[in-house]
Amino acid sequence: MKVKLPQELINAIIEECREDRDSLLVFSLVGRTCLRSSQRHLFRSITLYAKAPTERLSRTEQLGQLLITSPHLSDYIQWLVLLPSDHSEPNFLETEKALPLLLRKLSNLRRIAIYSLWWTTITLDLQQALHCVLMRPSIDYVKIKLARFDRMDELAYLLYAAKGLKDLSLDDIEILGPRQSLELWTLKEDVRDERTHLSGLQLCMGDYSVLFALLLGPRSPWKVSQIHNLHIMAPDSAHGDDVNRLFWTIGSSLKRLRLDMKHQYWLREHGWEVNVEFNSNIRSLCLANLHISSTAFTALSTRLQRFFSNVKTSNRLAQLQLELLFIDDPDDPEEVPADWSAWNPVDRVLAGTNFGFLRTLEIDISSEVAHEPDLVHEICNQVVAMNPLLVERGVSVTVQYGDVRVASCHDAQY
Repeated sequence: MKVKLPQELINAIIEECREDRDSLLVFSLVGRTCLRSSQRHLFRSITLYAKAPTERLSRTEQLGQLLITSPHLSDYIQWLVLLPSDHSEPNFLETEKALPLLLRKLSNLRRIAIYSLWWTTITLDLQQALHCVLMRPSIDYVKIKLARFDRMDELAYLLYAAKGLKDLSLDDIEILGPRQSLELWTLKEDVRDERTHLSGLQLCMGDYSVLFALLLGPRSPWKVSQIHNLHIMAPDSAHGDDVNRLFWTIGSSLKRLRLDMKHQYWLREHGWEVNVEFNSNIRSLCLANLHISSTAFTALSTRLQRFFSNVKTSNRLAQLQLELLFIDDPDDPEEVPADWSAWNPVDRVLAGTNFGFLRTLEIDISSEVAHEPDLVHEICNQVVAMNPLLVERGVSVTVQYGDVRVASCHDAQY
């Protein structure tokens, strides 16, 4: 069917429907004038996973066959996710024999996410194919989640191929070999003059000292001093200095910081002392996974007060977000802190002169169990009310608990 519209208008219409897969499929059947534009969006992001028991061909094999008959589609694939299925073994990549050849065809790939990577158990051909993909100049984002390497140089071989990388995400990466091999490896040739700038970094690790030797060592192809966005899981006290060293290296370039307190090392009496003294240009700060209960709320308030008291007057923090999680407390069947007055010192610190640029405080609440709607509203109102000094200073305080949102100032209540 011939469409009597200018090609520019057709492309604009299809662009508006880029997130609607069903509409894109319909457009691809309209005619030749719509086919290429719709295909660009349909194949922009591809997720591959292991074959289900009922499937004759895996998605990798299906895509490989499609690229044989329509090779131009490989240029449209920009975002690739290698994701294990629920029914597959943890290292699903071992079974994907067609994957190395497919990876080598993706010449325009920009972003890749790899899950469940057991490096020594995949084939040498797949190792080389992954390395080849990351070498492409177009690659600017890499995410690796749940990976195991015998030696540090195996991880370096993979990551250091991505010399043009802009954003890096490493989650649950473990080096199984001895530490001595890392120390010897870092003494090899210096490539500092060839480094490119990372702008985004997400880290969720157990042993940060090993990882920072990779990021900050003499062979690292990236400079971290220009990172604008950092998301990092809080370490235990043994590795706190390593994270603070990263903060110091990034310096004033850091604009958005998210600290994930998932393992609650931070709440312990001798936990990690966060030092953002040299990160004076942070505009947005999020403290995530802050566990609270009637018995732990005072400890959380004390740690927050200490953290905020260490923030210098030169900071430019405008947006603060706290993600609170009510945890199961056997001494408090309703799992709600009974005394919010423990928060008063935090309110005083945030309303002080050190936070003169602060404009919004957002508190997101979740719970391990469901609460009654009336109780949810009561909690939200109590949390807003525990920040009277901030509200008086004109800071917008917003509390979100599920579908309920309560805000100070002139914001609406839902």
